[in-house]
Amino acid sequence: MGKHGEKILDVRELAEFLRVNPAAVYQGVKRGTIPHFMVGQQIRFRFSEIEKWMEAGGTTREEE
Repeated sequence: MGKHGEKILDVRELAEFLRVNPAAVYQGVKRGTIPHFMVGQQIRFRFSEIEKWMEAGGTTREEE
Protein backbone atom coordinates (compact mmCIF):
# COMPACT_ATOMS: atom_id res chain seq x y z
CA MET A 1 0.00 0.00 0.00
CA GLY A 2 1.13 3.52 -0.72
CA LYS A 3 0.53 6.76 1.07
CA HIS A 4 -2.86 6.91 2.79
CA GLY A 5 -3.49 3.23 2.01
CA GLU A 6 -3.47 3.66 -1.77
CA LYS A 7 -2.61 0.47 -3.59
CA ILE A 8 0.71 0.57 -5.46
CA LEU A 9 1.47 -1.95 -8.21
CA ASP A 10 4.72 -3.08 -9.80
CA VAL A 11 5.06 -4.05 -13.48
CA ARG A 12 4.21 -7.72 -12.92
CA GLU A 13 1.13 -6.89 -10.84
CA LEU A 14 -0.14 -4.37 -13.39
CA ALA A 15 0.43 -6.81 -16.25
CA GLU A 16 -1.57 -9.47 -14.37
CA PHE A 17 -4.35 -6.98 -13.61
CA LEU A 18 -4.55 -5.84 -17.25
CA ARG A 19 -4.06 -9.41 -18.52
CA VAL A 20 -1.22 -8.39 -20.80
CA ASN A 21 2.40 -9.38 -21.15
CA PRO A 22 4.77 -7.39 -18.91
CA ALA A 23 6.51 -6.26 -22.13
CA ALA A 24 3.33 -4.35 -23.04
CA VAL A 25 3.48 -2.54 -19.70
CA TYR A 26 7.15 -1.61 -20.24
CA GLN A 27 6.26 -0.40 -23.74
CA GLY A 28 3.45 1.78 -22.39
CA VAL A 29 5.78 3.26 -19.79
CA LYS A 30 8.45 3.96 -22.40
CA ARG A 31 5.90 5.69 -24.67
CA GLY A 32 4.39 7.60 -21.77
CA THR A 33 0.93 6.12 -22.27
CA ILE A 34 0.64 4.49 -18.83
CA PRO A 35 0.75 6.74 -15.75
CA HIS A 36 3.62 5.72 -13.52
CA PHE A 37 6.28 6.93 -11.14
CA MET A 38 9.76 5.78 -10.28
CA VAL A 39 11.16 4.55 -6.97
CA GLY A 40 14.85 4.63 -7.71
CA GLN A 41 15.05 2.58 -10.89
CA GLN A 42 11.85 0.66 -10.23
CA ILE A 43 8.59 1.47 -12.00
CA ARG A 44 5.47 1.76 -9.86
CA PHE A 45 1.81 2.50 -10.57
CA ARG A 46 -0.87 4.07 -8.37
CA PHE A 47 -4.02 1.98 -8.72
CA SER A 48 -6.21 5.12 -8.62
CA GLU A 49 -4.32 6.57 -11.60
CA ILE A 50 -4.59 3.29 -13.50
CA GLU A 51 -8.36 3.30 -12.94
CA LYS A 52 -8.63 6.85 -14.32
CA TRP A 53 -6.40 5.92 -17.26
CA MET A 54 -8.60 2.91 -18.04
CA GLU A 55 -11.80 4.99 -17.78
CA ALA A 56 -10.27 7.37 -20.33
CA GLY A 57 -9.77 4.46 -22.73
CA GLY A 58 -6.18 3.66 -21.74
CA THR A 59 -4.10 1.65 -24.13
CA THR A 60 -0.55 0.37 -24.28
CA ARG A 61 -0.66 0.93 -28.07
CA GLU A 62 0.28 -2.74 -28.52
CA GLU A 63 -3.45 -3.37 -28.15
CA GLU A 64 -4.45 -0.91 -30.93
